[in-house]
Amino acid sequence: MIDDIDVNASYLVKNKTRMDYFIPNYLEKLLSKNSKICSVGCGTGYDVELLVKKGYDAYGFDPGNRVVDWINRSEKVQKRLKVGYAEDMPFGENQFDFMYALEVIEHVGCKNGNWQLLENYTETREKFLNSCLAMLRPNGKLLISSSNKLFPIDVGHGHHYNKLTNLMASKGIALTVPWHSKNFLLSYYDFYRLLQESKYRDQIKIKQISSYKYPSFSNSRRGIVYKKIINGILLVFNVYPINRLNPILVVLIENTI
Repeated sequence: MIDDIDVNASYLVKNKTRMDYFIPNYLEKLLSKNSKICSVGCGTGYDVELLVKKGYDAYGFDPGNRVVDWINRSEKVQKRLKVGYAEDMPFGENQFDFMYALEVIEHVGCKNGNWQLLENYTETREKFLNSCLAMLRPNGKLLISSSNKLFPIDVGHGHHYNKLTNLMASKGIALTVPWHSKNFLLSYYDFYRLLQESKYRDQIKIKQISSYKYPSFSNSRRGIVYKKIINGILLVFNVYPINRLNPILVVLIENTI
């Protein structure tokens, strides 16, 4: 199990706030009540619980220490959660109509699931994608999100691979260097190249979709102001070809068979 996140009260509150906003404002617009759904890297399982309460047939799995919070899920939801990696295919092949992995893939192929790239990170990410695609049913869809490697600021992670990123991080600015060999994020083109190496490459379609209303915000006065500003910025960055620089990269991969 990956000991990657401090599952404290603050984290649990942030996770709840995020999913309470993200699921009705973004995710549900992509879902069908007739679909069998899986959260890849579901963490505390709170997202699965929300979906089940809303009437969705949802499941999830995670290999990290956030599973300690599963005890707070209902008995019905606990039966829908499994500990494991994507390559373990915890629920088997050809199981789901829709799968989503939120800010997961940039940590795949990294030491302890954090940010330090391992030598075989490319092969590990290819295996991750192949495993996810193997769990999809015909015409199933896989949603994957990540901070964008091509955008110079990463609001979701710290970057510590040279003097400049270390200096900016000490000032609270998560500067990234897109061309740096130790940059663990992905761009749309990275996704495309990984999928070209997939054994499913001849039966899948990939497209970048809008990140509008993807990030969550608090209900405070400051949070409401931030929401207006950031969603306004995202509207601009969702226009092609500028969208390739979108700070939040969201891709949808469809199994066409």
